[in-house]
Amino acid sequence: MSFPDTSPAPFTSDPAALKPTKLRALPGDGTGCKPWLVSGDYAATNEFVTSDAGQEYLPVIVRLSDGVMWSVPRRDVRNWGHPLYITDTEIALEEGMPNQHDAGVPPYFSWSIVRYPLALLGPGEPPLADP
Repeated sequence: MSFPDTSPAPFTSDPAALKPTKLRALPGDGTGCKPWLVSGDYAATNEFVTSDAGQEYLPVIVRLSDGVMWSVPRRDVRNWGHPLYITDTEIALEEGMPNQHDAGVPPYFSWSIVRYPLALLGPGEPPLADP
């Protein structure tokens, strides 16, 4: 099993009884993946990605019951921070101003909290047929 796999398992205090089920591999190589936030049937993390906009963290959400995954789209001029909580209807994320021109505030010195409805993310990406 490689690092970026999403593999939930029922709770057990006996390591020999641990039986994870691989749902999917995350996009990217997993080297920039942050700790997971898990609540109910959902788990969220930030995946470090490189795009035309540069390097940044993008929130990734996985439904644990079936492996469907969503990526929260980037926003112009602001970067996503860590997921704060997730429910079956929304995710709360930190949002920061990374650019010097934002009201003269030094990079990452100003953060806000954004509640993002999961319904805005669409149907999501199904897990691979053979993860």
